[in-house]
Amino acid sequence: MKKGKNIEVEKKYVIGSENGVLFEQVRMGVSTFLKNYKADPVKVKESKDDYFDTDGGDLYRQNVILRIRTDSKRKSITIKKDIPNKTCNSSDGQLARFEYEKEIISENLDDNWALMELYCKEFTEMFKPKDFHKVIRVEKNREKILFTKNEFSFEVAFDSVTYVNLKNNVSKKEYQIEIELKSDYSHRGRLKTVTDELEKKYSFLKPNFDSKFKRAVDLTQI
Repeated sequence: MKKGKNIEVEKKYVIGSENGVLFEQVRMGVSTFLKNYKADPVKVKESKDDYFDTDGGDLYRQNVILRIRTDSKRKSITIKKDIPNKTCNSSDGQLARFEYEKEIISENLDDNWALMELYCKEFTEMFKPKDFHKVIRVEKNREKILFTKNEFSFEVAFDSVTYVNLKNNVSKKEYQIEIELKSDYSHRGRLKTVTDELEKKYSFLKPNFDSKFKRAVDLTQI
């Protein structure tokens, strides 16, 4: 197994809904900017992500993600956690987290509890499936491109996002750009070189360390 197989490494940028022109500027120019890389065709996908938490917000406080994603082809459950003894917002601006994903048939947490027991034992010892509820929905339209050079590959994703708080029905919109390492974890330094150059070209891009779940909760609380 490759080192870091279950580690997600990415850099994320947020652009407010009022600055769609800036989002389009990067979206339209990224292939030219990365002309020295082989670019796969653009893929477009719409998805709906439902995020779960306890009534007390225990997952939010511990920066743990429990998500069920639905798109036109599949349903999947995902758990994301911080890496122990490593700050999530590292000095290079990259986010590094453990990520575990499984394709599912049923959205019932009872049917998917084994994944929680395997990777979130600290919560399954305290809570039962009935203690978790859908609290946030993220509706996302994504365009993504895979770039490759030799053994190094990364994906650039352009997201138009709508956050919906399922407790109070408040919604917010914004844009996000995510650049995620797709080759071995050892290439994270090369990913930093790419994102550093991108930030030089587009000076308005500032790294953001919050998950979509955290941003949704923070932006839609009354």
